[in-house]
Amino acid sequence: MALVTWAEFTNSVYGKDFVSGNVVPSGYQTELLDTVTEAIEDYCGRKLELTTGLVYKFRGKDNYVFFLPEFPVSGIISISGQVLPGNSYYLQDLVVVDNTPFALAVSDLVLDDKTGKVHAGVLLRSDTLYTVTYNAGYAAASMPRPLKQACYMLAAIEAAAADLG
Repeated sequence: MALVTWAEFTNSVYGKDFVSGNVVPSGYQTELLDTVTEAIEDYCGRKLELTTGLVYKFRGKDNYVFFLPEFPVSGIISISGQVLPGNSYYLQDLVVVDNTPFALAVSDLVLDDKTGKVHAGVLLRSDTLYTVTYNAGYAAASMPRPLKQACYMLAAIEAAAADLG
């Protein structure tokens, strides 16, 4: 799915100049905007469209902070941990034993949604593997204007290079 729609592109100053009097095949419209989206995401090194149910696994580093690889983060669904074999310890008055999964409260997390930095509120021990399920990216309605502008400009350049008009 593209970061912008064909209607948004054709209503932009870049799209209006290009489509004025030109007929762009409908199959190419989707391909053009998808190609532009891929180019921008490749350049940024991350997905920008809203993606739900992402899973990130990491080993704790004996600190309270971790970073989610895809951002902006629109919500954390769950976080759990599993003690690695041969280890056991106490966590919030519960004995966590060797290789036993446990859940952490999402409400205890402090999230910087723009950077993906999360403060866990508990020590993320190095003898534990953590799994976070979360949503990241921009919904169509919250796509930043500069990002849309980049899409419009690249789409106009790609369309002109394809000599469709």
